[in-house]
Amino acid sequence: MGLKNWMAKNLSGVSGYGSTIGREVVKNGLALGRTLYVGHGTSTTASAFRIFEDGDEMAAAGFTPYCPDPMNRPPMEDASELSKHIRVVGVTFAATCTFTAAFNSMKEANASSFTRSMGDSARTELGQPNSGITSELLNHYNKVPRPARITQVLNLDKPGTNDLLSVLLEEAVNQSRAGAIGFQRTGVLGFDLIAVSLAEETVKMVKAATHQFGW
Repeated sequence: MGLKNWMAKNLSGVSGYGSTIGREVVKNGLALGRTLYVGHGTSTTASAFRIFEDGDEMAAAGFTPYCPDPMNRPPMEDASELSKHIRVVGVTFAATCTFTAAFNSMKEANASSFTRSMGDSARTELGQPNSGITSELLNHYNKVPRPARITQVLNLDKPGTNDLLSVLLEEAVNQSRAGAIGFQRTGVLGFDLIAVSLAEETVKMVKAATHQFGW
């Protein structure tokens, strides 16, 4: 991030940095969404959204994996409503990690400028042809009610449990009307590593830039 930090400070300040990071938010969020999609499973008998510890636990509960053979993976995204909504979840999660880090690290005015630019940049990036993600859909997920018991964007010890990511995933399953859907937390098709890395690296990146430039 050295060159990006230099450009942000010397060419357009905190708003320019936000614009640059907005594109990273989309890239990282889509990667998380695709990982979640590949690792999901379906059930015709269960009726609830579930996070399973791994593929074995998911299979034991009667869920059929979307990817039965990790060595021969199906597409990481497709035209289904579930795929689209889960990608939106990934972007919303990545954006929330970023603006939370900004408001925790930056002066309020700088954080506001950063997040406005970041949001505009992310929406522009998602406006590219064939993304399938509209601003309206992104706004919907940004406004999903957060239950009072949810105090973390991500539960680092047990991702997808009592955190914002679990709330967003449950909303995606409901909105896509895909029936009973489960996701694998750990294992070859688990989402834990990418989700934790995204959250931790985002905080480090924003804190480092804030400290370096006095934002």
